[in-house]
Amino acid sequence: MRIYLLSDNHDTLTGMRLCGIEGCYVKGREELIRRLSEAVKDKDLAAIMISEKLWAEAPAYIDSLRQKMRTPLFISVPDPDGSRKDGNFITSYIRDAVGIKL
Repeated sequence: MRIYLLSDNHDTLTGMRLCGIEGCYVKGREELIRRLSEAVKDKDLAAIMISEKLWAEAPAYIDSLRQKMRTPLFISVPDPDGSRKDGNFITSYIRDAVGIKL
């Protein structure tokens, strides 16, 4: 099983490659959707990491894939300048996934 990275930042891509994680540089929503469509067909992928900035380009599409597919796992990766999420993102994530307000 492998991990694959979709990033809009060359430094992130290079750093992950040094760790043994393959990936590609993606620019824009259309290319992100195309690359994701190709990646989910690879049954050897355990996880797909997507930079937060790219994730924001197509959140509804990524969420639909997450709900339809058992694997791979979709992981949001912070940009080099830090996370864009607010401090309560875990609470909102649980609320959205489970439907329970904490």
